[in-house]
Amino acid sequence: HQWKTVEPLLASSPEAATVFLPNGSAPRAGEVFRNPFLVNTLEQVASNGINTFYRGTIAKQIAEEFSRLGGWLDLNDLSEHRSNWVDPIRTTFLGRTVLELPPNTQGMTALQILNLIDAGDLNKLKHNSPTYLHRLIESIRIAFSDRAAYLADSDAVPPALLDHLLSADYASLRRDEICPDRAAREYRAWHNGSSTTIPVAGTGDTVYLAAADDTGTVISLIQSLFGAFGSGVVSQNTGLVFQNRASLFSIEPSHPNCLHGGRRPQHTLIPALVLEDQAPVLAFGVMGGDMQAQGHAQVLANLFAFGMTLQEAGEAARVRWTGSAIALESGISKHVADTLAGFGHSLSSEQGGFGGFQGVQIDHKHGVLQGGSDPRKDGLAIGW
Repeated sequence: HQWKTVEPLLASSPEAATVFLPNGSAPRAGEVFRNPFLVNTLEQVASNGINTFYRGTIAKQIAEEFSRLGGWLDLNDLSEHRSNWVDPIRTTFLGRTVLELPPNTQGMTALQILNLIDAGDLNKLKHNSPTYLHRLIESIRIAFSDRAAYLADSDAVPPALLDHLLSADYASLRRDEICPDRAAREYRAWHNGSSTTIPVAGTGDTVYLAAADDTGTVISLIQSLFGAFGSGVVSQNTGLVFQNRASLFSIEPSHPNCLHGGRRPQHTLIPALVLEDQAPVLAFGVMGGDMQAQGHAQVLANLFAFGMTLQEAGEAARVRWTGSAIALESGISKHVADTLAGFGHSLSSEQGGFGGFQGVQIDHKHGVLQGGSDPRKDGLAIGW
């Protein structure tokens, strides 16, 4: 179904259509799809190493494709690429340490939301009650105002600013802006003056995976082209689809996320880990673009404040701030929705877009691993 929805994008490029629209349309259920050029690309990487991708034969094919299309990416750009090994950023939530990736990802936004909702009484609130959801929504709005103003390539986000945004003092200061029964007209970023803007990807492409084994190794991994089939640009000789994450750059010259050579754009992908006494007890993620940071906070509150199992925490009905309104899943009652509207929240009629959760929880005392997989998307929890 999702493949078929992007037929117009794929049909706009002969190369994309040749690879991904065999016989002129998206494959139907039960049909066999083949991408022999991608097979060859993967075999080259397996045999010759990653250098062939960034500096060898594959790199030359990619550069030639972009040159033919009039694009900016060239062989020098590919050869200069380096992946980064980074230290996570963290906060304490209900006595546990939550680890997220630093800028250019929105890990700081997830941590800010957690800091804001944790006012010392979270476990006394009723799950998905108007009081809880109002605090959650307003916290999301505050965190997203800072995200819009400051999230950018790590070189453009001063460490002192990041430390301040994640501090308990800052959370307390911003929490005081939240009225307990009235939605604010808007929230502005700390001393910045800009209000929230949220780029939207449309249909998504994200895959999340969590894994843990009996040696104590834990993996939290997420990958995405951003939009469905990314840019829709396909290198027929390599079978590769090129992503479109540059969509999240700003073109405002004064903005830290302004389009700039050698920099990465603001990013939505945030695999996460939770520690207790420095040992990992949870690897998890929530797919869904801007829903990811919002979903992280809701899943962790479900687990650690409301006492749900891992599967329950991932399945429970969610809310989503769209940038202008609040979308509520059907599991949230009409009474709650009406109360939130009475608080001044604008309710959206949008359906879907609430993300997809996967996670592994680790019980070190009993030597037990639990997996959870969201029914909103394809996925599974499996032990072996």
